[in-house]
This record gives sequence, structure tokens and C-alpha cells, in this order.
Amino acid sequence: NKHCHARFRCPDCFTDFIQWHDCLHHLDEYGHGREPDFQGNRAMDLRRRMSLCMDSAAAALNVVSLTACVVEGEGLGASVEPVPRGFLVTKQPRYSLQPDLRQQDVIVAIEGRSLDVHTCSGPDGQVISLAEGLRHGVSMTVLRPDPFD
Repeated sequence: NKHCHARFRCPDCFTDFIQWHDCLHHLDEYGHGREPDFQGNRAMDLRRRMSLCMDSAAAALNVVSLTACVVEGEGLGASVEPVPRGFLVTKQPRYSLQPDLRQQDVIVAIEGRSLDVHTCSGPDGQVISLAEGLRHGVSMTVLRPDPFD
């Protein structure tokens, strides 16, 4: 039984890929891995993005368990967007309801229930699962890059 390891990982949402083509398609579809001020040509940008994704795949990810602090009408108090593995935290206010949640974290489960796009039958299902599962005091499972890797 051979275990496959990802060769590429999206640096923004930590989705793993075996083949570069699939990773590149994901980057283009979601707008991940972009560098707005990049001055090179397309080939140089492809090399930069490939290297970024290979480095990301080689880095360790921490699985962190957090307790949600949810306020009625404000939700998490952080901005999130659906990504294949769950929800990417895109903005975290300075004075957050979730002091342990960080920008660039990916929330992958609530109370052990996966928020993966395939498990939830698509992005709409992900949003429904998040809305239904998110309550004050529930556990959230978060992926976070290892800062010491």
C-alpha cells in the first residue's frame, strides 16, 4: 500500500496536489499565489508560483483546535471565504472575537464535521454547514503553517 505525498500545495489555502497542472488550475480559479507587483513575464511567474507551491508542500502544517466565540449577528467576527478544504480566514480584525484565530488559517471542521467542498457537496453546502455548525463554544479544527518550518 503506497502512500502518495503531495508535490504541490496552495500557499493560501493548503489544498494539496500531486500534479502541477491541477495546482495551477486551482491557483488561477481561486486567485491564490498572486503577487500583484510581480514584474516578470508569464514564464517567470509560472516558475515563481511552482516554486512557491513546492515549498508550501514541503512545509509542515499544524492542526490546531480552537473554541469558537460567536456573537449573535456577528458570527466569527473574521472575514472568511470558502476554499476546497474549508474556509480561509482572509481578514482578522485587530480586536477580534477570536483572538486565537489568525489571518491565513483554514477552518477545516466544526465539532469534527468536515467543511471540505466534496464532503459538503459544493461551495453552497460549505456555507450552509458553517452557518449551521457555528455556535458559541463549539470546537473548530484549523490548519496553520508551522512558523518554525
